[in-house]
Amino acid sequence: MLLLAAGVIAGCDKASEKVQDTKNTVNVLSNLDEMAKNVEESTKAAEEKQKKRRERGDTVAMHYDKLKAFLPTDLQGYTPDGAPEGEMVKNAGMSFSTIKQEYKKGESSMEVTLHDYNGVGMLYTAAFGMFGVGGLEVENEQEIVKGWETQIADVRGIEKYMKQSKDANVTLGTAERFILVVEASEQTSAELVKSVAKSAKWGELSKM
Repeated sequence: MLLLAAGVIAGCDKASEKVQDTKNTVNVLSNLDEMAKNVEESTKAAEEKQKKRRERGDTVAMHYDKLKAFLPTDLQGYTPDGAPEGEMVKNAGMSFSTIKQEYKKGESSMEVTLHDYNGVGMLYTAAFGMFGVGGLEVENEQEIVKGWETQIADVRGIEKYMKQSKDANVTLGTAERFILVVEASEQTSAELVKSVAKSAKWGELSKM
């Protein structure tokens, strides 16, 4: 009798596992379908933005010296660690630029990077286009990754927290050209990097 009961319980457990596996598969397929739609929508939006910028003669990425003015201002007590590093790349009619600043606060380090992909929209789509607001959520033993509803007009984001290393980062995009990445070590969640990221000058960037 006990053996029969044990067999029934084991069978129920296996059935439950199969149901959960099925649910996980459905969730993955659903996310893939949503991500594909996000890529398509992002590509169309990027093409429309680029068309409008071309019409007004705005076809080149902003120089990295000018990008500095749009970096986050609420640094949560972190102070600059060295001078900012910038780069401007132009080739065959394409251009993109980057400005990066590192910060320190005790044992924790933070890095803020702002990219302008105005001259090569495909890089924006490749880096960000598949993720819609709330369109992704993944959690396992190593990390938590999910879409972030920033509550900032025309700005969408992705947050990531590494459970083992205690590293956190967020990636925000706007205007189908600007991408901001904020990364910090020694964190208990992604809340600090989210606060820092929100303080960038999104009102100006989103209108370009």
